[in-house]
Amino acid sequence: MQCDSVVTLLVSLLFPVLQLQRGGAGAHIHNYSMLPITPLVYEEQMLWVSGGAGEVNTFRIPLLTFTPRGSLLAFCEARKFSSSDVGAKFIAMRRSTDQGERPSSVMLVESTDDGLSWSRPRNLSTQLGVKSFAPGPGFGIQKRYAPNVGRLVVCGHGTLEGDGVFCILSDDHGRTWFNGGSLKSVPYNQPKQPLDFNPDECQPVELRDGTIVVNVRNQNSYHCRCRMVVRSLDGGNSLPVEQLYFDHALVDPAVAAGVLEKAGVVYFTNPSNSQHSKEEEEEDEEEEEDGRS
Repeated sequence: MQCDSVVTLLVSLLFPVLQLQRGGAGAHIHNYSMLPITPLVYEEQMLWVSGGAGEVNTFRIPLLTFTPRGSLLAFCEARKFSSSDVGAKFIAMRRSTDQGERPSSVMLVESTDDGLSWSRPRNLSTQLGVKSFAPGPGFGIQKRYAPNVGRLVVCGHGTLEGDGVFCILSDDHGRTWFNGGSLKSVPYNQPKQPLDFNPDECQPVELRDGTIVVNVRNQNSYHCRCRMVVRSLDGGNSLPVEQLYFDHALVDPAVAAGVLEKAGVVYFTNPSNSQHSKEEEEEDEEEEEDGRS
């Protein structure tokens, strides 16, 4: 999907045509009801156009967030020569200080002044080692509850052969990073077959008890056409297989999904289609109480 209109896409993610599920604690699929939600798209604004500025072939994987001062920051992968996941790319960013009326362009990676200016990219290979690491798509989190209050947690995936979920961690507000937990594909670093165990794109959230829950794309439909969920009980240091389960309530056509925790409720959005593996279906939302149902 090319993100020629990122604002429209992200507003649709916030107000999708969705299923709403709610259930009691203590079960992954238990006692839930469905409620349709009508999408609300009230304004459209072009932020990037593929083949336009910078001669970028494809803009993809958009993300919209806001800063403590109220600025809106829109990010997107700028894939220079093709739409492929592999190849030259950089991060495109637009910033707005008036609720999206007039965004301004910046292309950098780290800001200490509310997104006003950005540092040069830092190469973390000296700290993490040389490896393929694709964050998200989505966002990292900062832990609010013990253990490891204040820790930054970013989870992503590897290459198509050496795939899996990998987390990187920082305990000094991003100055230094170290490798955290991983959930590797099987067989690892080998070509995959249909139905192989192949965790892919992911999104972490933190629950009120300090548990990190990572919602994972089930790339090869191992066990089911549903999402994988793995929990870390030690601040992201490990992703033990004993804490892995398959959430049959969350249908997964093997595409990216969005997950957000707010006031103890975990919200999930993705295309809910058990037959297709293309990003072309309506998006569904599941609402889970503390990630347990």
